[in-house]
Amino acid sequence: MPTPRTTPPALAAAITQALRRAQQGESFKEILEQLLLELTHESADAFALLLDAGRGAFTPLLEGHSGRALFIGDACSGTPVALGHMGFNVLRVDTCGLRLAFANLRDASLDHPGQSLLTGTDPRLPFADDSFDLVVQEEGLPHPALGWGHDMDELWRVCRGELWISADNRLAYKRSTGMRGQHKKAGALAWMNAALFPRSGERTWAGTRSALQAKSVALRSYALYPHSKDFSHVVALDAELPRLTIGPMERKNRLKTLAAAAGLFPWLTPSFAIHGSREKAGTQRLDRILAVIAERLDEPVPQVEHVVSTRSNNCLVQTRPQGAQPHALSHLESTPPGYWILHIPTNPSTERMLRNDADFLRHIQTAHPKLPIPEPLVSERIEGLFLHCERRLSGLAAPQLASDPSIEKKLLMDVALDFCELIVEPDALIDEARFAELVSPRFQLARRLCGHEGTADALQAMHEDARECLVGRRIPLVLYHADLRPKHLQVRSNGKVVAYLDWGASERCFLPYLDLLHLIVHLSKGHSPDAAAACARVRAGQWLPHERAALDLYASYLGLDEEVQACLERTLPGFMAGMSERNWDYSRPQWVRRQFGLA
Repeated sequence: MPTPRTTPPALAAAITQALRRAQQGESFKEILEQLLLELTHESADAFALLLDAGRGAFTPLLEGHSGRALFIGDACSGTPVALGHMGFNVLRVDTCGLRLAFANLRDASLDHPGQSLLTGTDPRLPFADDSFDLVVQEEGLPHPALGWGHDMDELWRVCRGELWISADNRLAYKRSTGMRGQHKKAGALAWMNAALFPRSGERTWAGTRSALQAKSVALRSYALYPHSKDFSHVVALDAELPRLTIGPMERKNRLKTLAAAAGLFPWLTPSFAIHGSREKAGTQRLDRILAVIAERLDEPVPQVEHVVSTRSNNCLVQTRPQGAQPHALSHLESTPPGYWILHIPTNPSTERMLRNDADFLRHIQTAHPKLPIPEPLVSERIEGLFLHCERRLSGLAAPQLASDPSIEKKLLMDVALDFCELIVEPDALIDEARFAELVSPRFQLARRLCGHEGTADALQAMHEDARECLVGRRIPLVLYHADLRPKHLQVRSNGKVVAYLDWGASERCFLPYLDLLHLIVHLSKGHSPDAAAACARVRAGQWLPHERAALDLYASYLGLDEEVQACLERTLPGFMAGMSERNWDYSRPQWVRRQFGLA
């Protein structure tokens, strides 16, 4: 008989404690934050990655939009959350009662709770024939090494509609470590060993397709790249689109581009998903959504170019007109019809931020019409999903450009000139009441959630530093982007800003100067993996000449004196931490200490 998959002892102990706290009336958010603090950094990161609803970003590629869904896998996975948010009535099946109990606890806090069923390792699933409109088996074909007793025939027996299976590739050239963004590349001998003696019944892409082919009328296959545990792209393997985003930096990797040109991507990709259907292939939900939007806008229906799972738990879809060539938009000055970006949230907290993004774009169009932003097109519920659609812009995301100082200089000067026009209160008195309204709640929230006494003390000291400097002063208040990072800037190849993106965390009125500081920190992080060093350099005022020039231009225009500038630079970690905690659905364990090097 198969052996049920076990939960690591440390995680099992933390989940057990979490369930006890739930009985005492604590909220799920508080319970999860405490659970993550009880794990090592590596274990917490792996568990948080498992919880991400972005794992369900493939859902718009399904044909159905509702009905009964069976999820087979780790009950703590965020995939059932996304399925529920996108309209399915989900039943989770797992061999571990502890994981199911935690999933039930999480579901109680959601708008669309699912159901759970504890199963053994029996070869027959405990459901009648044709019970489910959708069946999802995550992280591998059914195999005894994965703790499942059923086989592919059983999945098809209970499925009356669609089947989606994600699996690791027997020929994968790299594998996920289980931590976000960390992958291990295999040497030649290790690769050959995995190919010849696969773990857990792993198959090739063709072998996995073959396993589903017998009972499926229609198949579609996708790479989950870079890995099914932590993927950012859903890439068609048996069709031209959706395709992988390949930016200027990736194109410099000649070995990778040659392998892709030779057609090796489907064979070597780390993981993939196969979609099967009991009936003739129908229209995907995403295509039906595009048809509705096209009718609203009176534009031709475009084709899907990229499907991206974002770290903020959005399914982001980029379209292009029928017949348009790849990369064509990056060379155009204006955007023709059919180039859209769709944001589809996969959980409730992301939907709230996306609605804020849509509202802010409309507000900026009226209140600050000179600021370059994407054109908002449609924000409504279509095919049962709330989504926001905006005009896709020419140019490149800033991180795709090489770290050329001249490009960065142009970018920062553009930002300084644009953002110094966003004044909403030219001469605001920061008295005790205004300080308590704008500043104190952020520092208090960051202190409460930081999970480390020394970090809490450092944040308290910054709070008092800001109070001493700011209270009693008159300074302009501005429209606050709050999360201005390089990936939220669309730019030309020379660094000129085309538009500012992603206003989901933004606020109508806040302190000046912080957006520019926030951007400089993240630009500095892009040059070095040491985030704490990047922030320490900003706090110490160790500026590169082009950074200082942009800051001075901004400060001069707004009339900020050197004391206010220096104060905001010293206390930046508290403002950045407060912004993140205000918008995240839960706090990450001790991230403030790690990111900012606070003792």
